[in-house]
Amino acid sequence: MAQYWFVKNKRWRALMVDTYKGKISKLFFVTDAFNVISFLKNESSDFPKCIFKMPKSSLSNENFVQIIKLLVAKNCKLIAFSGNDAEHYHDMADDYLVGLDFGTEVMTTFHDEEPDDEVANFVVNGISTINSNRVLLIVEDIVNDPIKNKLLKL
Repeated sequence: MAQYWFVKNKRWRALMVDTYKGKISKLFFVTDAFNVISFLKNESSDFPKCIFKMPKSSLSNENFVQIIKLLVAKNCKLIAFSGNDAEHYHDMADDYLVGLDFGTEVMTTFHDEEPDDEVANFVVNGISTINSNRVLLIVEDIVNDPIKNKLLKL
């Protein structure tokens, strides 16, 4: 069973999981779209894998690009976009990433019609070339999110 604890302050909330069945050293969950930026700026950890599941209505394009910039700065190598607006965010991320310096490698995928358990399995187990099992999940509703629930059961 994974151990987890909540960390809260005025700017962000995160659920961090340690000793995740021996596969994931830490699993970070971040919620509240406008405060994800503060979390990424203040957190010292890198996030090689990210699942991004936010509705378009909750995040401006400017804030989204800032989140992508911060993920790149945190050495993110995979961003899997999930949910109804996955393709929209995927295309925006690709438009931004294409303009980066040669050598910046970030894989983006979108999963708009795939079940949440498949998205979680893909990110945790599907990319063997990413040598880290640390995952960041960015969602709007951390309490009821089915990807979170699946990640905790893997």
